Amino acid sequence: MLTIAGALVMTVGMMSLTGLEADTDLFAVKLHLAVVGCGLGLGIMSAVTMAYSTLPDVLVNQGSAFLNLVRQIGSAFGVALLTTILQERQPVCLNRYAEAVTLGSPAEQASNQVSAFWQGMGHSVGEAQQLTTLYLVQSVQRAASVLAFHDAFFAAVVFGWLVIVPAVFLYRGREAVPASSKGGRFTR
Repeated sequence: MLTIAGALVMTVGMMSLTGLEADTDLFAVKLHLAVVGCGLGLGIMSAVTMAYSTLPDVLVNQGSAFLNLVRQIGSAFGVALLTTILQERQPVCLNRYAEAVTLGSPAEQASNQVSAFWQGMGHSVGEAQQLTTLYLVQSVQRAASVLAFHDAFFAAVVFGWLVIVPAVFLYRGREAVPASSKGGRFTR
């Protein structure tokens, strides 16, 4: 049951990361990541313990090596998948924001206000337009990056929910009966 609880805690922590914004307090981000870490620790250790408990003593070394191999491959796959989502979604989000900047739009009105601010600071009209364009491009890129991270965290949430399904089957029908030949380990 600890594996299921760990997967649930991790998934809930990851769900909270889908609502982060560019100006989210760093302490809040650390708190969400701590919840994810607690869930991972709780779930992984109990699953590993259960996996080792089903192995005969002579196969524990091979099981350990295989588990480390699977963990390394899984970690690399997860990082690659989330990085791919970030790289693929950021241009899509950037285009969505760019299409929203039209004449008369709130973004165009904000652009005029920013340009007026730069002119009020003593910059020429041309310099104010360049500074405004730079500011708007950076703002749109930041907002697109945030949306891309939302998509990546959402994918992690989906995988978190999917992990719960096989975790349920780890405990289904499992009866704890001490095995005298395994030195106190439990078998099915």
